[in-house]
Amino acid sequence: MPGLISSTTIVRTLCRIVLLSFALLLAQPPAQESAASPRANHSQSQRRSPSRSTRKENRVAALSKEAEAEANKHWNVIITKCGDSYYMREARFIYQLKGVSFKVIASAPSPADELNSIGGRANAGVHSKLGRRYDTEFHQWGAWIDRLLPSGHGYWLVKKNGVWQALLPNQVSAIACSKIPS
Repeated sequence: MPGLISSTTIVRTLCRIVLLSFALLLAQPPAQESAASPRANHSQSQRRSPSRSTRKENRVAALSKEAEAEANKHWNVIITKCGDSYYMREARFIYQLKGVSFKVIASAPSPADELNSIGGRANAGVHSKLGRRYDTEFHQWGAWIDRLLPSGHGYWLVKKNGVWQALLPNQVSAIACSKIPS
């Protein structure tokens, strides 16, 4: 019938109105609050005190320093420096690593950690620019490869009841320089 508007046209028009209204709301600057309003006072007090994210960052930074100091006590259990290389033994392999760096990444405790008296966690990892491995079964060195990371290249640290504990890998150990094959 002439003069009647189809339901599709009505729906399209309503959608355009909703989208335009939403766009206008987003384009308007937020209303200024008076200093007397409770919300304005709350936002002013937030500006004076550090935000939650800043406090968390400070906490993680402090945990990182503690974890790094603790990690330095345990590296000699899993890796040995001989000359310009580092060596570690894992199962039947001996790894030779060059360009080694030690990294510790800490994280703040989760709500569950806090309930379990865990004050922080950290991962201590060995990273290398180059590496190769010696197979003790076949008595030969493999080819050098970039960024070799043995599966046991690091360990976890957990701060429980205020004391750091190292969770060292079972099959990884340091090796005496005199026992390294040529």
